Order: sequence, then structure tokens, then C-alpha cells
Amino acid sequence: MLRLFMRSHYVVCAALLGVCGIALGDDSSLTLSVGMEHTSGNYDSDRNVEELYVPVSINYSSGSMGYGLTIPYLSVRAPQGTIITNTEGQVVVGEGPITTESGLGDVAARLTLYDLFVSKSLDVVVDASAKVKLGTADENKGLGTGETDYSLQANIYKFFDGYNISASVGL
Repeated sequence: MLRLFMRSHYVVCAALLGVCGIALGDDSSLTLSVGMEHTSGNYDSDRNVEELYVPVSINYSSGSMGYGLTIPYLSVRAPQGTIITNTEGQVVVGEGPITTESGLGDVAARLTLYDLFVSKSLDVVVDASAKVKLGTADENKGLGTGETDYSLQANIYKFFDGYNISASVGL
């Protein structure tokens, strides 16, 4: 993403369009959110790529478990043959005429274990998440790789009076 910001021809716009949530009692909650991100860049090419990403996410948490599902809409205006995210997570700019392709992006599902480790004496908490990105984006339109990816992540929080520090480690 840093490459994108550095090579952007105009301002990158990321706006949260809406979030609504429902407290379900006890410590359960359900949230629905819609976001938008518009990016533009040339990615070491002499041709511009514009992308609109609109994710719709639903998240449910109860106790020490959290579940999430993100279903994104993607629209890309780029040279034909452009791949928005290759297997290394990079944009590959095509050589064909400029076209616009739109459709479903890669759907992602997440499971989070909250408070996997808690140390009251150190004021430290560790959460862990597993994520599956399904290759639902149309590979022929250049909207994704068509491959399913898996990731694991640990979030570490250190609490102080009035603030905290957090770090994430993943693969």
C-alpha cells in the first residue's frame, strides 16, 4: 500500500461511509460497516491504474470469540491485462487498451480469539486471528488472482495509565 501512496497522481480517498451496530445482550455485538477507498497510481509504469474498492463487512463478537465476513465490490480502470493483486500482493500493469472492469472482489472471512493471553501484572493482552481470503474475484477481468490465501496474526497490547501500545505480527 505504501507504493500506491508514493506513486499516486492524486489524493487517495479512504472514507468510512457507515457503521451500525447492535448490542445483543451480555457481551455480544453485531456490526455492519460499509467503506470506500479510491486509489490511483502508475506502479512503475507509464500508464495509470484507478481502483475503487467498496467493502461491506459484518462482524459478530461474543465473549472471547469474534467472527467477520467482508464482501467487496471492485471497479478498476486500467490497461487491459492489469492484475490488481498478484501472488506477491503487487499490481501488475497490463499493456492493452484502457478498459474498466467491475465485480465482486475477494471475499474474506476472519476468526479472532480475544484475550488468548492476559497478564494483569504486566498489563498485557494478546489476541490471535486467522483469516481466509477466498479467490472469488474474477481472474479473467484482472480483479484478483483467483487463489485462496490464508493468514495468521497475533495482536499484542500493553496498557498504561490513559494510553496503550499495540503491535501486530502475522504470516
